[in-house]
Amino acid sequence: MRPRTILRKVLVVAVVLTASSFAVAQDVAGPTIFGRAEFLRWTIQDAPVPFALLSTTNAAGTNSEVLIGGQPVGMGTLPGARFNGGIWFDPTVGVEAGGFFLDRASRFDLFTDDTGNLRFAQPYINALNGLPALRYLSGLGQVTPSRVVFIPDSERTITIPGINLPGSTAVVGFANRSTLWGTDVNGMYGVGAGGFRAELLAGARYLQLDEQMVLEAASLKAPAVAGDLFTTTDSFTTRNEFYGGQAGVRFVFGGVGGFLEVTGKFAAGTMLEQADTAGSLKTTTFDPTKPPALYAGGMYAQHSNVGTTNATRFATVSEAQVNGGFQFGPVRAFAGYSILYVSSVARPGNQIDPAINPNQSEAITKSGTPPGIGNGPASPARSINSSSFWAQGVNFGLELRY
Repeated sequence: MRPRTILRKVLVVAVVLTASSFAVAQDVAGPTIFGRAEFLRWTIQDAPVPFALLSTTNAAGTNSEVLIGGQPVGMGTLPGARFNGGIWFDPTVGVEAGGFFLDRASRFDLFTDDTGNLRFAQPYINALNGLPALRYLSGLGQVTPSRVVFIPDSERTITIPGINLPGSTAVVGFANRSTLWGTDVNGMYGVGAGGFRAELLAGARYLQLDEQMVLEAASLKAPAVAGDLFTTTDSFTTRNEFYGGQAGVRFVFGGVGGFLEVTGKFAAGTMLEQADTAGSLKTTTFDPTKPPALYAGGMYAQHSNVGTTNATRFATVSEAQVNGGFQFGPVRAFAGYSILYVSSVARPGNQIDPAINPNQSEAITKSGTPPGIGNGPASPARSINSSSFWAQGVNFGLELRY
């Protein structure tokens, strides 16, 4: 074993045994090399769903409830990790790089009306007249009343029996997913005295947020009919990529074996927003003698808004971290709180437009050949709507300095 290696091991042991004596000195001078690993437990902002997408009314019409939409959808708390490392070339000048990711958030809600008594319906605004309307997915069967018709020529009457209209049941699935990660690199300039150290940061940041919202609604005749199929699928997918310059500041307060660290960063730059809308109707209703037909339009994803739309916007990303912990020689153990705020992102629920021209919809008209977009406005229209976004939570980590 080389003398230099032996000396390094001896020095490490000495620092561990006298941690309180060296804690302040390390903060002032700064380490040569440092690396940090953290476990994250964060919450992201709820997924917006500003419009009612599924409602129910019982057969008596005495109880109405919105099942999907009208309020944000919570995604729960998510595990993740953050890594950071860097080099101090001397006590004042250094460079660091880091990144974080959260585990993919996913949520699935299933709604069923097995009897037709709940009368599932999908609300929308009829773009032809601006009035609220419903597309019913389920309901009880009905029998139309019989009619007595007088025949003048024969001076007699005949009775036309009522018609038995079958009911329907429905199954609706609502899925959400979200993925968030990012990275940054910064130059550092630090000065300190006593138990206090201040570090200025300047560099670049990248951030990516991918999300998807899928609504699938299936209606089935009741009583069941072999081969019966009428299923609409609406998919709204967004991707947000931020590129920008960043500046920040970090304050470190050191004591006898303990420390408090406060970091603030602010980045400004370009947000590339992309929204992809896809819809489909798969059904045997229009021709039961043939295999299921597939149409390129669901309920809220119609012929007029399916496709990909892109936008470039100015955006800012702000981040704040507060950590406190203990130092044992070259090792720091800490816990803290972090918050991340983004000024502009495209989120799936904000891309849903409830104003629909029913003339273009096979699902609403219950026809394989509806009149088309030419008969009324091209609504819903393709566009990108933006909103702010945040993520926040606690973190636990270890740092090695040597």
